[in-house]
Amino acid sequence: TFDTRSKQFSVTPIDQAVQKQKASIAWDLTFDQSGRLWVAYENLGLSCFDGVNGEIQRYRHDTEDVSSISSNNVRVVYVDSKNRIWAGTYGEGLNLIDANSDQVVRFPHENSEKSGVIWSVLEDNEGRFWVGDGESVSILNVESRSFRRFIYSDEKPTSPGNFVVNIVYEDNNGNVWAGYFPSGVDIVDAQASVFNNFRYRRSSPNTIADGGVLATFQDKIGNLWVGAGLGLSYLDRKTGKISNFKHVKNNTSTPSGNTVLSVIEDSKDYIWLGIWNAGLNRYDRNTKTFDYFLPIDGDETSIPGREPWDVIEDSRGDIWVATEKGIAKYHRQQKRFTRYTPPHHMLAESDSFYCRKAYEDRRQHLWFGCASGLYLLDRENGNFTHYKHEDDKPTSLSDSYVISMFEDSKNRFWIGTSDGGLNLMDRSSGTFSVFSIKDGLANKTVAGIVEDSSGFIWLATNKGLSQFDPESLTFRNYGRRHGLIDNLFNRDSISKTRSGELVVGSSKGMTIFKPEALKSNRFEPPVVITDFKIFNESHPVNAEGEPVLDENIVKARQIHLEHWQSVFSFEFSALNYISPEDNQFKYRLLGFEEEWRRDVGSRLATYTNIDPGEYTFQVLGSNNEGVWNPEPAWIKIIISPPFWKTWWAYVIYSCAVIVLAFLLVNYYRRKVEFDKQKFINTQLLNMDKIKDEFLASTSHELRTPLIAMIGLSDTLVSEYSDAGDKNLLEKLNIISLSGQRLCHLINDILDYSKIKESRLELNITSVSIDRVVESVFSLLRLIAESKGLALKYSPIGQKYCVQADDNRLQQIMINLVGNAIKYSDSGTIEVICRAFTNSLKILIVDEGIGIPEKKLSTIFETFRQLEFSKEHNVGGTGLGLSIAKKLVELHGGELKVRSTVGEGSEFEFTLPLDPDRQSSHQSDHSQSLDREYLPEETSSSQEARLTKDPMLAEGNLVMEGKVLVVDDDPVNRMIILGYLKKQGIQTLECENGHEAVAFVKRDNSIRLLVMDNMMPGLSGIEACKEIRDTHSLERLPIFLLSAVKLDEKSENHLTIGFNEFFQKPVSARELIAKIEYHLSVATG
Repeated sequence: TFDTRSKQFSVTPIDQAVQKQKASIAWDLTFDQSGRLWVAYENLGLSCFDGVNGEIQRYRHDTEDVSSISSNNVRVVYVDSKNRIWAGTYGEGLNLIDANSDQVVRFPHENSEKSGVIWSVLEDNEGRFWVGDGESVSILNVESRSFRRFIYSDEKPTSPGNFVVNIVYEDNNGNVWAGYFPSGVDIVDAQASVFNNFRYRRSSPNTIADGGVLATFQDKIGNLWVGAGLGLSYLDRKTGKISNFKHVKNNTSTPSGNTVLSVIEDSKDYIWLGIWNAGLNRYDRNTKTFDYFLPIDGDETSIPGREPWDVIEDSRGDIWVATEKGIAKYHRQQKRFTRYTPPHHMLAESDSFYCRKAYEDRRQHLWFGCASGLYLLDRENGNFTHYKHEDDKPTSLSDSYVISMFEDSKNRFWIGTSDGGLNLMDRSSGTFSVFSIKDGLANKTVAGIVEDSSGFIWLATNKGLSQFDPESLTFRNYGRRHGLIDNLFNRDSISKTRSGELVVGSSKGMTIFKPEALKSNRFEPPVVITDFKIFNESHPVNAEGEPVLDENIVKARQIHLEHWQSVFSFEFSALNYISPEDNQFKYRLLGFEEEWRRDVGSRLATYTNIDPGEYTFQVLGSNNEGVWNPEPAWIKIIISPPFWKTWWAYVIYSCAVIVLAFLLVNYYRRKVEFDKQKFINTQLLNMDKIKDEFLASTSHELRTPLIAMIGLSDTLVSEYSDAGDKNLLEKLNIISLSGQRLCHLINDILDYSKIKESRLELNITSVSIDRVVESVFSLLRLIAESKGLALKYSPIGQKYCVQADDNRLQQIMINLVGNAIKYSDSGTIEVICRAFTNSLKILIVDEGIGIPEKKLSTIFETFRQLEFSKEHNVGGTGLGLSIAKKLVELHGGELKVRSTVGEGSEFEFTLPLDPDRQSSHQSDHSQSLDREYLPEETSSSQEARLTKDPMLAEGNLVMEGKVLVVDDDPVNRMIILGYLKKQGIQTLECENGHEAVAFVKRDNSIRLLVMDNMMPGLSGIEACKEIRDTHSLERLPIFLLSAVKLDEKSENHLTIGFNEFFQKPVSARELIAKIEYHLSVATG
């Protein structure tokens, strides 16, 4: 004993006989209602100790006394509510001991040795006795001394429920629990004891026939006729005795076959049997013989088929039979059958009239369930009304294969189908309401229908029994786990006895039960969330790196997720342990959905790709009978948004949108202004282009008369220089100078136009700076000397070449040196060169009037002249320096100026040196300088140039042959002819290219051509190409004249076909010099 105060154990001697048996073990002990102590011993039986008087009563096994306990090896002792003592032994079953009379009643287990090992006894609050043994849990019927065993899995003997039951326990809710060895625990469905199962037992003589039960019927006596797959059984309900009938060939005291499809008792006490493939049988209990009814070929009065699936007796006493080949009525007096067949259009495509069920309702209507639909027979005229499934008619029969029918106590007509569930027929309208799996039906094959005494409809299906409440339209389903013998019930094998019991046949036997004994489970089970998963993996509390949960999911009220944790799941459970597999659940995620989801058979809810935000997961649960707990289990879920969706990110986005909108508006405004300005500029450029094109197109027309005027005036000056008429010479010089000024203005404007439009392209070559300076000085020397100026060149010791356009470099030098001559009245103009690593600096220094400092920044502007240039009688267009600066920049250099008023000016610019700096490597060719680049002359300088040039002396040139002058302008021809005739040269003339080609072909005396380029019909260049087909460059030199320079992109003049090019006005001196050169080469 244990003293709770001192917390110590002490040994209390009770039975000296036991003390002597030291090896004996006390397995159990308990006190009865009188305070006596009962002790169960191993090998020493059971002892009772009365603490009041100290007496000991011993119960031992006596092999010769059947009233003694069944074994001395007692493992459990239990006192029930009536103060009776129950002793469970090891191997010899259970004993009931009446302590007052000392009588012992034995309750042996007959099933096996294991079942005789009793480990636990329990009386529940309803007075039922539960026994845990070496195999399973049983309920003891004390009156009949029989056990109702619970074995949950025949297929899996090792599953819980088939182990040693160490203890049986009842909780506060009345649930009975079984604890197993070596492991496991079950809650036992006490309602399983309601189902009384009958199965074929080969070893027992008192067993129903094998092969599954196909039909059941209670006769007038109250006994059961059971049609099985392998015979007919007769069960005496009072004695429990079972008699079996099996077919014996040629023996009319046995059925015609063994597979009994249907069985009834008629009003004349005959038992009618439908035998598969053996026709209809009628059993006479008085004679104990069977009459057989089989189809006879050619006899329409015989039964139509060999498979009578159903037999009924109608209210008129007629027997109706449904077979695989139709239906028939049996006439007792005539002993013949009348067959009934619907018209062809009411039959199946195969013309088959396969019928499985016959039924007469309270209205005395005859109904037949067939493979092709439901048929109503008017027995007066033999007409049929046909009902079948129609796809486009939702109120039609759910399935055309009808296998069961029943009219309940409220005249509701129920139809069971093979694959369409349960139908409720409105016989007045011929429409049907359907109940199927989605409504709670166990299976959509409804094999049998019956109504119990409480008004519930019972449906035998292929997946258990369904109890249907036609008022609430709800189902309760029962199966093997509830105590039924099987889940697969056969066609029309369910019936009701007069005592209210239901009898249902299955593929493994028969079950009899009282529906009212099945108690409803009204327990509203609490629901708990048992697990939380991310990406299908359970997430523990305070997981490292991902602290989603800070406490167990069962207690947690909030979960925090990151946006990337996009797949999460909840597992849940309802705390109902009676058939927990039938518990139901519905759940939702508030904030994402409002409607409840309901997944049958699932305890898992999974969500994917839920947007960031706050949500609440709720789950409701029901028990196995659909009783819901209205209080959901819930948990809050917070999903954090990604950083780009946080509030501060949206603030940034808003600011960015505002800034962007401002920029776009500003951009749009600026673009509009830009487009407007661009349009204006385009218009101005177009106007400027039109102006430039006008100037370019008219330059030729302007230059032609100017050139003629200059040429005539120069000729006249030359002719009258010795006449002594100074007044005439001065006027002629004025005419020439005016023409030159106007010609220079046109040339400058054209060059400026080209530079401004970036149409001027340079022909960069290696140019000797010494040669350029010498050429420029040779041209300007007379002009400089006429003003008393000296030209000085200060070269570098080593000769250098620069990368430049030869003509444009000459133009730059002529403009700068000529400008120095203009603004100098005395002194020296010096050109200085200075070499650097990669460049050459050229300086032009004069001792002229100088430039005020404040004017230095404007001298390179277009059309700019110094204000006091007029005071010094200096003319000009104001374009020279601007053009020079642009040309220097095109060469990659920069033109600068330094000046002091009264002391002179210094211009400098740089050009890139040729990598091969030695001028001796330059090609030894020389280009003539164009007069268009020369500065404007004074009358005195012109007079000196024209009167003192020895090249222009008369008769100075002697040549054989003639010179052909070609020009469309007669004045220009006259000038050139004047130059040539003065030299004593014989000439010919014509006015276009066609005439020139003709002259050359017919006149072999022509030694040289001087030809204008721009002529009507055939131009000078085109004429050259034709002439070159027959005359080479050496044999017939051609000089090309033009009022404008040739395009820099034009081909080399030698390739084109002319030997020399002159831009008008042509200098007589240059023309004569070139003629002399080419004639000397030709005669050479």
